[in-house]
Amino acid sequence: AAQAREHPSPRQRLRLVVNQAATTEQGQVVHGRIAKVCREFLKLELPLAGVIHKDAAVVDAVMARTSVVVATPDATAAVQIKQLARGLVREWLTPDAPAAIRETPLTARLAAWRRAFGRRA
Repeated sequence: AAQAREHPSPRQRLRLVVNQAATTEQGQVVHGRIAKVCREFLKLELPLAGVIHKDAAVVDAVMARTSVVVATPDATAAVQIKQLARGLVREWLTPDAPAAIRETPLTARLAAWRRAFGRRA
């Protein structure tokens, strides 16, 4: 018999995205420092959700008032953002996820994104 998967509390779902890192390694170092502070002072584990590299395409997209994912979908930062989003979609939109997770505005937008772009994005 299949068992219902237990979903973590919001505190357990908390993760860090390091933005504008020069390299993945630099992002991991930044995460390590922040995670250490969280463990010591907040008694909280803070896993790394992802690292988004510093990318001139982001600056260009901001100046054009659009998303880097829309403006330059093959840019490094855009690819990394899409990878992060795919991971969130897989995690949050499972059929057995609690309604409190599945029915938030963010997850509704992620579901629409998944329907529109599927595995291509």
